[in-house]
Amino acid sequence: MNCIFCCVFTQEKYIDMFFLLLESIFIYGDLDSNTNILVYTSTPFMNKIKQSHLFNCEKIKFEINDNYNNIDKACKARLDLFKFTSIINYNKILYLDTDIIVKDSINKVFDVCKDDILYVLEEGNVATHHFNNVNHDYYGKTLFGDELANYNDTSGFTSAILLFNNCEKIKTLFDKITEDIIKRPHAFHDQPHIVYNAFKYNLYNNKILKDYVVNNDNNIYSNKVIHHFPGGPGNYGDKIQKMTIFLNSIKDFTIWDAINETKNYININLLPIINNCGELLEGNIFMLHHTTNYTEVFLNKTKNISNMVLNKNLKDVMEIGFNSGFSTLLMLLSNPNINITCFDLGEHTYTIPCYNKMKETFGNRINIIIGDSTKTLQNVNTIYDLIHIDGGHSTEVANSDIINSYRLSRQGTILIMDDYDFPNLHNLWDNYIIKYNLKNLHINVYNSPHHDIKYIDVINIPIPKVLFQTHKNNPETYVLDMIKNILPCDWKYEFYNDENIIQFFIDNPITELPDIINKFNSFKIGPHKADLFRYYYIYVRGGFYMDCDAMLYTNIEHVVKNYDFVSVNSSAVHSAIFQGVIGASPGNKIIKEALFHAYNTSPQILDKEYHYLCRELYNIVTRNDFGYNIKLYKEKIINDSVADILDGEIVLFKHYFKYKVIPYF
Repeated sequence: MNCIFCCVFTQEKYIDMFFLLLESIFIYGDLDSNTNILVYTSTPFMNKIKQSHLFNCEKIKFEINDNYNNIDKACKARLDLFKFTSIINYNKILYLDTDIIVKDSINKVFDVCKDDILYVLEEGNVATHHFNNVNHDYYGKTLFGDELANYNDTSGFTSAILLFNNCEKIKTLFDKITEDIIKRPHAFHDQPHIVYNAFKYNLYNNKILKDYVVNNDNNIYSNKVIHHFPGGPGNYGDKIQKMTIFLNSIKDFTIWDAINETKNYININLLPIINNCGELLEGNIFMLHHTTNYTEVFLNKTKNISNMVLNKNLKDVMEIGFNSGFSTLLMLLSNPNINITCFDLGEHTYTIPCYNKMKETFGNRINIIIGDSTKTLQNVNTIYDLIHIDGGHSTEVANSDIINSYRLSRQGTILIMDDYDFPNLHNLWDNYIIKYNLKNLHINVYNSPHHDIKYIDVINIPIPKVLFQTHKNNPETYVLDMIKNILPCDWKYEFYNDENIIQFFIDNPITELPDIINKFNSFKIGPHKADLFRYYYIYVRGGFYMDCDAMLYTNIEHVVKNYDFVSVNSSAVHSAIFQGVIGASPGNKIIKEALFHAYNTSPQILDKEYHYLCRELYNIVTRNDFGYNIKLYKEKIINDSVADILDGEIVLFKHYFKYKVIPYF
């Protein structure tokens, strides 16, 4: 696996620069499944990065140091790389300063790395110790002393880009650099030492990367992959301005390409359909109401529609209000990775014919659900990366659309509220900005009065107040009485036998799991069926599951509190979750991963390893918290038949695992 390695310390403005770098990587870097971004930073900065809509938990990993509080320590932080235990995961490493924009496939750079040396960008000259005609010892002339005469080529290099294999030679080089810094501190931090030691041990090439990397070049049409905007450590103001202008210029070119391609498709494929339908066209991002003439009245709005989906990490998009499909088309042409689900009343004669034509072109990347969104959205459980709310203009319909959109969002989901210039929608949306704590994006947004764009900072959907159980036999009456007596009055109890479960699957379909009933029936052992169902139920509705051989002994509100995910760290099975007690909010990504994993698990694996799903859930929880507030309670085996589930010393549940009988109290 490859690693893009970045360090972000001391000043919050470096987070802003990192976001510019990150956006450029996600749009233009062609980041594949074989590459992660490793960020070395402080806990507060990690939390800020995680809160951004740009954060991708699958691609971005962290190493933490809360002691680097000045520029000197921040500059030298990259030399800690080989101290990280996570380094074993990576074969090739590309260190990047944050004052960089990526404008082409980063794989072109990784492909350069063949030998066990540092691949760097030539910059300045050690002998003359100047760069851009400024006389500074950036490249360590004072460290070389008389040794400099031993080198025919004294061209220096910037340490802003370091490409190398994860190997013993480079690890040793980093150790030598660190030792040298301790012995001979330099005013320009670590770069002079990196240059000197790379020369000394003949472990560098500063020529090859000149084909892929360039300094201070504002040419958006260049053939370079990496554009570096140097200006000295701590000089972030000028860098941010240059980087922002450059990235926005590249994006603007990309967006115009998508707009022109969209117009061409409309002219050839959609306008003939619309004209043949004999109905005047409703207003859209390209045309005023009841016309088919292009206008620039909504230009910035149109550019934003493309702009919002350029990030290649976006996969699932929802659009409420398809009409003739122009905005859907623009998004599909702006990002080849996205799939769009559209919701529309279908009241226009041209809607379905336009959709059918686009379906011919884009296949499974586009789907439409016809009907009243206040009803159709209630049956949807997919979590979306971006939602375009462009449906009915009445306050009642828009209110329902916003609520459903929030329900179908995750932390980081982008929400586009269309027709923000309508007074009723403006006021309604402003109220939800406050209620849902919606945030401005960390990327450039074209100014438009016709819509508003925010992202969801934190999903505040509590675990629903439903306790459910499943078993082939109905519970004893006294057990039901015990549960209902201890449950708060605003909590609901539900029980499911196999017949009820099948009906639940039928009533609550998940498109990606079309064979769920057959999968459920393929599991031979009841507990494995229960595992699959509890994942499915919680993902769809949220709630709290308790095994039928367990009993609650406290107020369940003291269990769920404000957590997004609750379960138990098993003491009986190493590295496993005891799933007899588990709760989460609907759409929870931990539950989703567990559900999809269980769905794709062969019954033969479960036959051989009874606790397989328990261990896999543990791996999911410990591998990635998805930004959730997670609580794993403690399990304590009391004797050979009973275990306590504890919060400190407080007994929350008892698990009667041996005899499967709940004692009456």
